[in-house]
Amino acid sequence: MKTTIMCYLLLILFLPGNIGENSNPLDLSSLLGNSGYPGVKIENKNREIGQPYFDLDMRTNVTAEIGEDAIISCVVRQIGSKTVSWVRKRDSAILSVDNVVFSSEDKIALEVNTEYNAWNIIIRNAQEGDSGIYECQVSTDPKMSKLIHLKVTVPQLRIHGEREVFAKSGSDVIFTCTVDSNQQHRWNIQWYFRGKDEKSYQVYPTLNQDNPGVWFLGSVSDRDSGEYLCTANPLEPVSIDLTVLPGERFAESMVKEGTPSSKSEKLHTTILFSIALCTFIIYVI
Repeated sequence: MKTTIMCYLLLILFLPGNIGENSNPLDLSSLLGNSGYPGVKIENKNREIGQPYFDLDMRTNVTAEIGEDAIISCVVRQIGSKTVSWVRKRDSAILSVDNVVFSSEDKIALEVNTEYNAWNIIIRNAQEGDSGIYECQVSTDPKMSKLIHLKVTVPQLRIHGEREVFAKSGSDVIFTCTVDSNQQHRWNIQWYFRGKDEKSYQVYPTLNQDNPGVWFLGSVSDRDSGEYLCTANPLEPVSIDLTVLPGERFAESMVKEGTPSSKSEKLHTTILFSIALCTFIIYVI
């Protein structure tokens, strides 16, 4: 890039301002183009001076989470008197032409930034059905077009820890539920509870304003047994089953034949016995 700029500067120094009576001074901006738009390179290789072209840094793959505004941008250099249009490929719907929105859908908006040569289609409250290919067209002859792929993702709710919990009566229990998203602040987590003999859920208010995904149950008893449902509209809810046991039953449930702890103890005993037996045999021989 530095070499290219130095070449241009040398060109300016060694060429006269006018190469004839009807010639215009060398226009450096037409060579370098505009670079004010974020992430845009100075690109003019193999381009005809004065002809429109798509900026090479224009994103052709855009991802947005369900419910947020998806923005797909078309950056056209040296647009001149040509117009830019947006078309949705799945139904060939014309969304906009130049700076006018043609779509009858309220969720479709257009943002034009002439300073940065950017035509942005905004899809408000994006849903999975908005995923697909969008085409940016320029009214050249022949027509220029660029395809943009939009993917609307749906995060998942996740329970931290086991989905089936056994707790001793009188102990404290903490449930944690989060959304697999880098925009946690967007999601309103709501908890519901249904007792083991109940058919409907009870709505619980936000228990922790700083972290609504955490539910603390202090000194649990049998009445706390049941299903705990974590939701965040419109995501698929997840649940935890809690069983509160009296002290004796809890101890029995923690010691079962075939558990990893009992198996390791048996293996340890077998190894010690084998070592002792080998030592005895070697001593006798």
